[in-house]
Amino acid sequence: MEKSRLFQLLSRLDKRDFRQLKKFVRSPFFNQRQDLIDLLAYLEESVQRTKKTPSKEEVFTHLYPDAPYDPQQVRLVMSLLYKLIEQYIAFEEFSADRLAVKRQLSTALRRRELIKPAQISLKEAYKSLDTHPYRNANFYISKYYLEIEQFELYTLDKRNVKHDMQTISDAVDVSFLSNKLWQTCMAIAHQSVRKVEYDFGLLPAVLAFLEERPHLLDIPAIGLYYYCYLALVHRDVEAYFHRFKALIFEHGEKFPNEEIHGLYLLAINYCIRRLNDGTESYAREGLDLYQSGLRTGLLLKGEQLSRFTYRNIVAMGILSGELPWVEEFMHQYKKALDPKFRESTFNFNLAKLEYTRQRYDLALTLITKDVHKDPLLNLSAKALAMKIYYEQDRYDTLDSHLQAMNAFLIRKKIIGYHRTNYSNLIRYTRKLSELNPFDRQAKADLRAAIVAEEPLLEKEWLLQQLDR
Repeated sequence: MEKSRLFQLLSRLDKRDFRQLKKFVRSPFFNQRQDLIDLLAYLEESVQRTKKTPSKEEVFTHLYPDAPYDPQQVRLVMSLLYKLIEQYIAFEEFSADRLAVKRQLSTALRRRELIKPAQISLKEAYKSLDTHPYRNANFYISKYYLEIEQFELYTLDKRNVKHDMQTISDAVDVSFLSNKLWQTCMAIAHQSVRKVEYDFGLLPAVLAFLEERPHLLDIPAIGLYYYCYLALVHRDVEAYFHRFKALIFEHGEKFPNEEIHGLYLLAINYCIRRLNDGTESYAREGLDLYQSGLRTGLLLKGEQLSRFTYRNIVAMGILSGELPWVEEFMHQYKKALDPKFRESTFNFNLAKLEYTRQRYDLALTLITKDVHKDPLLNLSAKALAMKIYYEQDRYDTLDSHLQAMNAFLIRKKIIGYHRTNYSNLIRYTRKLSELNPFDRQAKADLRAAIVAEEPLLEKEWLLQQLDR
């Protein structure tokens, strides 16, 4: 029973949902079966109070105490209740959208040739649209449908008067352009992760159309995704990113949280890629985005902050030289970390901060404070210790440490990209420690090899050590 889709659906409902759902199921308009009412009450007791999952046999006995067990009957009643709950969820979602309700009501009244009531309902729908907090692509889809409904009403009421079709044409354009650009940016982000290629269809025509009509870029749902697209595909043209970032800050409140969160991530990932390319100024750009996301709460899921986001914020803050802010952030958001990784994440990042302050002994103490359950975090901690041993000229300790790192890579079966990255780091650090500092040619050769090597973690650090 616990694995049934019905029980899984019920386990996702809160107390308010159950209160409303019981009213829904008891309504003869939606349901006329008493066994569905009884089944919901019985399962609510299991989900909300006893936390005990009944078997199908127990369900049947509760519903039909005098009848022999019939598994087909149990499956039927469970299926019917499941469909009824789906209907309730759909009804709740639709009813919450006042704009959609009023538009659909206008359409229903018009089809019954009740012109005046339909006009009133449509006017209320337009009012809901005008006061809607968001101006994303879905807003312009709604506007387009309202313009169509307005046209249908107009033709019924004033058949001999010409209606201006330009408004509908403009609404179609804005709706399509904003949706096409939104979908394109999401697809580009997806294909970079999944390593797939998409056909973007009419996108070239869309871009050409906007080049001829630049005033349309003043519409946030178009301009923001237009510059997002350009930043993603023309990474070397910094002006596109800066415009994209400025529009996020300027118009972010005009988009739903989930959507603007996605835009923040696209902009932050752009900064991370530029950092990986060696452009350190993008640490400041990324930190601006992170700080804004923290202020607005967009980076939090409920009360939690991802440990990966936490780590990126610390890294960008350190690169930006914002050390006091980083320390304040770390302590402020420590409790927002997943309890399973809280201490290890906090200690590792504090160690990075103390390393930056050249408090090496304190950094080493923090690294070894607890065992890192995440193999990649463990490797990052080992790489930080490696840097400290080298900078302190503790070459015997460094040699043993590099051997231990290499053994860890083999033992933990780290996946390909990370294995190559850390293997290269170990190899070049060993070469660096064995290098004759007075052999200019050897130093030049090692520098060239480090610059050419890909992938290679801590490339900038390795190059800096050559100049010590």
